[in-house]
Amino acid sequence: MSSSSPGLAKVSFYGVYLDNLAQVRIFPYDCANQFNTMDVLKQLREEFPARPMKVIWDGAFYHRAKMVHIAAEVFDIILEPLPLYSPDFMPVEHLWQWLREEVTYRTCYDSKADLKAQVARFQHRINATPLAIADRLWVKLTWIQKKKNYGSQNRLGLSLSPGLPRIYYYRDLLDQ
Repeated sequence: MSSSSPGLAKVSFYGVYLDNLAQVRIFPYDCANQFNTMDVLKQLREEFPARPMKVIWDGAFYHRAKMVHIAAEVFDIILEPLPLYSPDFMPVEHLWQWLREEVTYRTCYDSKADLKAQVARFQHRINATPLAIADRLWVKLTWIQKKKNYGSQNRLGLSLSPGLPRIYYYRDLLDQ
């Protein structure tokens, strides 16, 4: 979400849904770009050094940067882009809605630090309830069953390897 309210500073949040763990990670940055995207990949690899990882994300310009793809190879992270215009496949979209409901609706924070602290408390609070996370962030795909002719691909049009932990990844902009 990005607001065009004049005079308000912005904070970019990279959100990660670790679906196999029913956990989220929210990383604050001053802006969303290829360098911060690489830093998020590095932090994920540092937190989970031995686990295979697949990051499923949208087509933001900084996700497509060559440097990001090189970093993913270095960190041994598989990148899987979503089809264009498919926010329904992104559980993190539900995370942003949840965060807005509990942290940013009808609230202006005095500083970026205050907003970041509230988001960190939100992350800590929801990670204590993995069933609530799984329930709120579950991707509902019932409408896909009506579509036909996906051929050898699965119904999402993605080649997902069974058994690999999947990390859904997205970024959002919030006003302070």
